Amino acid sequence: MKTCILDCARMTERAAAHAYIARVLDFPDYYGKNLDALYDCLTDGKRTVVLRNTAALRGNPYGQKILDTFRDAARAHPALLTLTVEEPAAPRPVYADPADARLASMLPYLPQTQGLDFSALDFSPAVTHADVEIPEEGYRFLHEAAVTAFRGVLYAAWYNNPVRELTGYTPIRARRSEDGGRTWSPIFTVAEDPSERILYCPPVFGEDEGKLYLLLNEMVGPDRIHALDLYVLDEETRTFRFLWTRPIPFKLNTNVLRLSNGKLLLPGRIAELDGFPNTPAVLISDSGHIDAEWRLVCIRDDGNLPDGAKLVHPELTAIAEGPHIRMFCRDDERRVPLLYTSDDWGETWAGPWAHEIPFSSSKLYAGTLSTGQHYIIGNRQPDRKALMLLYTRPGESRFSGGLLLRHEPDAASHYPAACEMDGKLCVIYSANAPGENSVRGAGLEIVPLEALTD
Repeated sequence: MKTCILDCARMTERAAAHAYIARVLDFPDYYGKNLDALYDCLTDGKRTVVLRNTAALRGNPYGQKILDTFRDAARAHPALLTLTVEEPAAPRPVYADPADARLASMLPYLPQTQGLDFSALDFSPAVTHADVEIPEEGYRFLHEAAVTAFRGVLYAAWYNNPVRELTGYTPIRARRSEDGGRTWSPIFTVAEDPSERILYCPPVFGEDEGKLYLLLNEMVGPDRIHALDLYVLDEETRTFRFLWTRPIPFKLNTNVLRLSNGKLLLPGRIAELDGFPNTPAVLISDSGHIDAEWRLVCIRDDGNLPDGAKLVHPELTAIAEGPHIRMFCRDDERRVPLLYTSDDWGETWAGPWAHEIPFSSSKLYAGTLSTGQHYIIGNRQPDRKALMLLYTRPGESRFSGGLLLRHEPDAASHYPAACEMDGKLCVIYSANAPGENSVRGAGLEIVPLEALTD
């Protein structure tokens, strides 16, 4: 099967683009030189096409339609059209700190973006904001919120403390929204221990066989993991009902991810029972069900980096493309962004790799949209004030577009989680009060998917 290479810089004008495509791809003389004819000819036989310099068509409406036609044809007819997009790799970042530079020099480099200027990211007027929870007396601290969509309703859950993080009474509390996140129900409690011996943190959601589940950790001290608990939504009472607890010292990070082989994956970190979890790992459900057995796979043997630095809080988030998984990882002691990779649905792992996205030391959240776009949300260095959302083009792997979700000069917006509902990406996060670290609520940014174009 012949491989044809197209330079998108030669496709910026409609007539010239069709003439160039027809010549390179050897289309028949009756080629109609329009988008419908392009789709038909791309799928009239087996061919492999490589697109280069797609950034040359950025801001070109007809050029973008040509690219969309290639992508649509490849998605609809993978046996006929193999499409590859080749872009210049983003260069390795240069680190001023010698310790960061040393670690970066020890790690293989795996670029994740194409043509992105992180400092130029801006807000979109299409994005709207809603408050999910505002700090109140007795619940001044809130953190690690999760969000999901189930049967047209948004559910949000988080943990609270009276004053300081993971100190004293630590319940899991929740709300639901029936209007896409604009307004929220009264708060209801999912799990609590009034004796304060058990701290509950954090909640994550998962859907299986028409049921909504919530998993959470029991702790015997801050980040001292004692158990993994499972709850299920009772649709009659609209509350979560306890199912089981298991002595699995695995710290949860993101919602349940269903893989293309039918299994389920939970990114997180592992420790000894009642210990501090500093080793990146995943839980896998071989049965593909949440209320079932989960199997542990360690991504690393320990929480150490090659230069001797510690991962400390290796919070993970995953993007899956068939058997290929990219697992982005928080880095605490260095400013070198990290990721791990798997080519067998999470059974074995390579890395860490260095990459160029300037994430600060905080939780990340990634996923895949119904449009075929991948996204990742995190704070831009050097702190947690600028919360950015990066996204790919449909069917591509590298992030090519982005926008700012929050950037407050004296308040952090951090620890995001997200879900898609009704053509929108709903992003929840911890929202610090201005000038405060221990007074936090939860905010929501509602992003129309049409805003995720570059």
